[in-house]
Amino acid sequence: MGAGRRTAPDGGRPPCRILLADNSPETPGVGVSGVLRRKAGGPFEVVDPKSERVLARAGISEFGRAIITNHSGNDGVPLFNVGRQDVETLDRAVREAQPVEARAKAKWIPGVKTSNVVGVLPGDSNEEIMIVAHGDTKYNTPGAHDNTASLITMLMMAHAVSGTRPRRTLSFLATTGEELNFLGAKHYAQMRRDRGTIGNIKVCVNLDSLTYGPNLQINTTDAKLAQMIVDIHRDLGLRTEPKVFHRDDTMDSAPFGAAGARTVHLNSRGDDARTLPLWHRPEDLAETVKPEFVESSFLVLQELIRRLT
Repeated sequence: MGAGRRTAPDGGRPPCRILLADNSPETPGVGVSGVLRRKAGGPFEVVDPKSERVLARAGISEFGRAIITNHSGNDGVPLFNVGRQDVETLDRAVREAQPVEARAKAKWIPGVKTSNVVGVLPGDSNEEIMIVAHGDTKYNTPGAHDNTASLITMLMMAHAVSGTRPRRTLSFLATTGEELNFLGAKHYAQMRRDRGTIGNIKVCVNLDSLTYGPNLQINTTDAKLAQMIVDIHRDLGLRTEPKVFHRDDTMDSAPFGAAGARTVHLNSRGDDARTLPLWHRPEDLAETVKPEFVESSFLVLQELIRRLT
């Protein structure tokens, strides 16, 4: 978490607010000073004009004002985030070679504990179908779309199958730390390895932001699994347009895929102009979620579980 964030490319007056990225190193106590530069399409960089050394970077929020992203580099350069509305001001600072300053202090709190929540419905076989949805959010947003609505959809599915005895075991995993490099999923996968049961997980379905629109985005390299979901849309007669992306899952189901499970990550689109600008923002509230998007996803996933088990 960062504090004391500002930049001053215009006569000492800070024209925009900047936020320190999660996991970012802090600046020195006095901050950093230099000139602002930017390569085409890339982030802004505060550069020492004498040594050409990069002192700080600033990524741009796609939809509006600054949001907190993750620092994934290992070069020790602090990463800030700026809002889209601030780009014009900063581009002018680049053109005019105006001096800039940035300062941030980070406080690390070690040993903080949080929890995954797991529910299991035993089946006739130890072979397991796992449904995953992350339960955490960024600290500056309630996270109705990302990812409370998906978590509720998963709970609806668990309720729908409760009291039954499926052929395959069903498990429902609400992870923590997804917004911090998928820590909860990785921890749970390691726990299953330690217990010698991770090989029981045959399919892992990851649900993330199912209410950005009515149309599921199906991310998987498993062509049969993707086609099954497309067929379910057709068979249910839903007026939606699922789209398949042939790509590996890099999110909460990734550690289970690495252990041999078939994986698919489900997102959604179709109401983008209204909902995507809410991503990781304080405006991502429950009243912005359309119940029909939840219902559509629930119907598809309920049938997917039936066919997989």
